[in-house]
Amino acid sequence: MFVTQPTPEQGNVTEVIETFPAHQYLYKPINATTTAVVLLNSNSEKQQLSLPFSTIPANPCRETHNCHVYDIWNRKYRGSFYEKVSFEVKAHDAVFALVFAKEEKPACSTHE
Repeated sequence: MFVTQPTPEQGNVTEVIETFPAHQYLYKPINATTTAVVLLNSNSEKQQLSLPFSTIPANPCRETHNCHVYDIWNRKYRGSFYEKVSFEVKAHDAVFALVFAKEEKPACSTHE
């Protein structure tokens, strides 16, 4: 929440209160079978963020509903998931992941 307080020069000004979403998902298609996703937790508490694959623009898993997930920042293959994947995201933190259709090694990964 953001609150603007009036200054003495402004006189009587009504406070402006803005609210922000507790989380946001950002997407970037890499190619026909891979999409990068950032899940942002704007909340002051950890959250369990669920990413339904059907909400990904140009969903790389639209035919099978089964996606593979690679955690970029932790350099870890998370596995294969059906229809959605969930992450526990700390307060004011984010997850950066690749979602891809085939069980293939993403270009930036170290998984065997």
